[in-house]
Amino acid sequence: MVAALPPMDWATFVQLCVNGLTLGSVYALLALGYSMVYGVLKLLNFAHGDVFMIGAFVGYGILTSFGGSLNLSISVWAVIVLMMGGAMIGCGFLGVLIERVAYRPLRAAPRIAPLISALGVSFFLANSAQLLFGAASKSYDTFGLVPPEDGIHWRNLNIWWIQVLVIGSAFLFMAFLTWLVQRTKIGKAMRAVSFDREAAAMMGIARELIVSHRRGDAEAARIMFLASAASFDASIGCFDAKYHYWFVRPPQADAGIVTVFPTPPHPSYPSAHSCISGAMTGVLAGIFPDARAQLEAAAQEASLSRLYAGIHYRFDMVAGLALGRGIASLALATNLSTVAPLP
Repeated sequence: MVAALPPMDWATFVQLCVNGLTLGSVYALLALGYSMVYGVLKLLNFAHGDVFMIGAFVGYGILTSFGGSLNLSISVWAVIVLMMGGAMIGCGFLGVLIERVAYRPLRAAPRIAPLISALGVSFFLANSAQLLFGAASKSYDTFGLVPPEDGIHWRNLNIWWIQVLVIGSAFLFMAFLTWLVQRTKIGKAMRAVSFDREAAAMMGIARELIVSHRRGDAEAARIMFLASAASFDASIGCFDAKYHYWFVRPPQADAGIVTVFPTPPHPSYPSAHSCISGAMTGVLAGIFPDARAQLEAAAQEASLSRLYAGIHYRFDMVAGLALGRGIASLALATNLSTVAPLP
């Protein structure tokens, strides 16, 4: 005979769910940071966990400076707020410093370079922390800070106030991050960069030029419309040429060429990045001739990225830039008669 199962202990089930949510909330915040950095910059930030580790040490330093969990000189919730605030500010400054020193100089480098730099930063932070704080583990002694008796208790169910704080903070931060990405200008910029980094950079350059040259709203709208229309026409012309010539890509012509990311499923000649970059920067160079060198350098950088990725030939880039600049000349001649077309 099969023994009957014991009745469900719902209090234990809910307790396990709360424990899982507490740990999962911490993992979720870590995962959000990883996914945002990779989603926007396509960078595996190996130093991300080490930055969190530095934040933990910042919080521990604040706690010990006020006497430790067993001998606090201020209220418990005040020190918790100070620890969280200090950790966030410290991690924020450290993140900015890492980006400026280790990642920004390699923005245009092959993808393996920032990956190696991220590994180096991770090793540096981990070993620096070991040298500064020692290899022995440090404890917040959270049970002394907030006793487990403080919380919600019902039969076998015990929810500690620290668990409520962790879960509530995680959901609050995730809701704030969702609002930031979906509802704000900086979030729109992040989504644009994640979709097409080069095109987003071109639009950012356009905005900077419009502001620096003090163009009015109507003129700004006209310039942005013209640049967008030229890039759209360049896309049409590019793909019309692609499927007319139907030229294979380097990995298709030589199986020995291995790319990091999958080869795009359309022909090689000409390069779409080069066409669109040439068109957009061509329009802006015609309107802002004093920035021509900067704009042409940006178009060349965007074009070269396809060559470095191993998915285009050099003549794809040359033809793409020429096509894009020709479309820019037509757009300028048609829509801005006061501005001479590009040579």
